[in-house]
Amino acid sequence: MTDRINGGSPVIHPQQYHTVPTAVITEAMQRDRYLSRGEGQELLAFFGAGMKRLAIAQTLTKHADRIVAAGANRIFVGGNSMAYLEQPEESLGLPGSDYFIAEDYLSAVTRQQKARASNRDRPRLVDESNPLLEWFQGLIAGGKPAAPSRFRTIDIGRYGPVRMKRSLRDLSWFLRYITYAIVAGDTSIISVNTRGLRGVIPEDVTLATVVALREMQWKALTYFPKKGQAAALVGRYFDVLIDDYEVEKPNPQLRLGVSKHHAGLPLPQSYRDSASLQPHWVMKADLPDIEKDDVVRAACRQVFERDVTQTHGTLLAAPVSQVKSDLGTMKAIFRLLG
Repeated sequence: MTDRINGGSPVIHPQQYHTVPTAVITEAMQRDRYLSRGEGQELLAFFGAGMKRLAIAQTLTKHADRIVAAGANRIFVGGNSMAYLEQPEESLGLPGSDYFIAEDYLSAVTRQQKARASNRDRPRLVDESNPLLEWFQGLIAGGKPAAPSRFRTIDIGRYGPVRMKRSLRDLSWFLRYITYAIVAGDTSIISVNTRGLRGVIPEDVTLATVVALREMQWKALTYFPKKGQAAALVGRYFDVLIDDYEVEKPNPQLRLGVSKHHAGLPLPQSYRDSASLQPHWVMKADLPDIEKDDVVRAACRQVFERDVTQTHGTLLAAPVSQVKSDLGTMKAIFRLLG
């Protein structure tokens, strides 16, 4: 099983997440070349392990409640933490929504509202029908991870229902990101969504979240053979999640206020970076030849979304020389390439 790691997307220019096939093909297209032998083997390995990745994701999804419960019960005390985990609502008309074409739409909405109202105050329990099997699986997977000495459990009553719902929601989202990344074979899905959260989540639960993620990792590994490829893959993706979560958030920058009596508010560094102007390439007569070549290359990349100056170097030699000597235009180069 192979994995590719793509960088995070900019704040003001978000990019779509890549899978292994789209990342390999896009890289070859941008350079206007055929796939290499190594890239072909990488695609072959990804498609060969596709069913295994889907099986891993299905296993994690099947035991998602137990995995999240293991992490929540490790850090919360004084009540049933899983009672605060809210499941996403199913849209009417989709498979599994309990809505039929011949049925009135409003009656289906009313039935779902009544079902949610009857289960609202009912505590959410996790099925532990076979505790002996759970204990045996934990014994095979090894001992539980030890918590840091400065870690303290959180009392549910003092923590409050609002923060409990947010914490359980975050733990569930973390597990979803792992399943998405496993199927796509791209850890950027994890990195973009979790990098720097250590500086966003309140400090009193930052360490607790790491302890919960370690417990979730241990619990997830109990559902796979100890020394198999699936266990190694799941463990590695959890490690990426925890490492990216622990990345410090950039220092906040103070926004300029109206006057000295009304100072600006501190904003994250990412907000300040997104407001900065992007550099522009400008062809000037006094530029060195190397910088002029960079300007031509950047213009071609903007229009054709790839570097065409390498593959069509002999064809572009004359028009590029005319542009550099201020005797031609980029429009002529684009027409020639078109």
